[in-house]
Amino acid sequence: MEPPPAILKPSLSAVSIGTGGPFGVEEPIILMALRLLRAFLYWRSCARRS
Repeated sequence: MEPPPAILKPSLSAVSIGTGGPFGVEEPIILMALRLLRAFLYWRSCARRS
C-alpha cells in the first residue's frame, strides 16, 4: 500500500532538506525513483520465491 501524497511529500522534503539533497522541482523525480526501487525489490523477492 502506498502512503498518501499528503504524508509522503512533506516527509521527503524534510529528509531532502536535512541531508542537503535536491528538493522542489526534483521532487517528482525522487518519488519516481522510490517507486521504481520498491517495484524492483518486490520483483526480486518474487523471483527468489519461485
